[in-house]
Amino acid sequence: MRKHAIRRTDDILLYDKNGFFSVCRVALMFRYFGAERVRIINGGLKKWLAEERETYTGPYVPGEGLDHSGDYNYHVTQENIFIRKISEVHQAAHEIFNGSHDIQILDARPNVLTYGGEPGRPGFLSGNITGSKSFFAQNLINQNDGTFRDEAEIRAMLHEINVDAHTKTINSCGSGITACIVDMALRLQGSTDTHVYDGSWAEYKNVPEPDFVRQNIAAEAKDAKRTV
Repeated sequence: MRKHAIRRTDDILLYDKNGFFSVCRVALMFRYFGAERVRIINGGLKKWLAEERETYTGPYVPGEGLDHSGDYNYHVTQENIFIRKISEVHQAAHEIFNGSHDIQILDARPNVLTYGGEPGRPGFLSGNITGSKSFFAQNLINQNDGTFRDEAEIRAMLHEINVDAHTKTINSCGSGITACIVDMALRLQGSTDTHVYDGSWAEYKNVPEPDFVRQNIAAEAKDAKRTV
């Protein structure tokens, strides 16, 4: 960050090439490591170019022309605000399996990957976390200009799959990228209890699920991971 002169206390504006894909993940990581003012440009470069706004092309040295003094003390402040681990996902799946409505798990992949039917990307087998619901991240984006759908549209989409934006939520996907889009959508709905499962399906598919009928889920999850 010092090389690029991006200070922890700066107003940090982020954008993606085609609207929203990895930019929500970048925003989450900045916040995770203590950045105080992080914003995303709605529509990203796609919308910027469509509106014929000014751009720059040419050589650039990272941090060129910027003030390098200031606060670069990036550090994890409160890990559980943003990120969930597999043991916590196992616990959530256990609670859902046993009828709890106090927590929900959303999967940002399309239905075909979440519930099977076609093979996924190489190395990413289809399947889903017990009790999770498919909520395809790209459906949250207006394809014509790359912007987020408005709050009313997102609320209707959540209602359609019986999801309450204000219920504690863990968001997953294939590798921890598009789950951040769903996390952002919930935050736009006013949620303060939404989190990203960092390992997502790339990790989850390699660790046997515990027996959710039993109670000591955390201990079983730890033992299962030790054998992988």
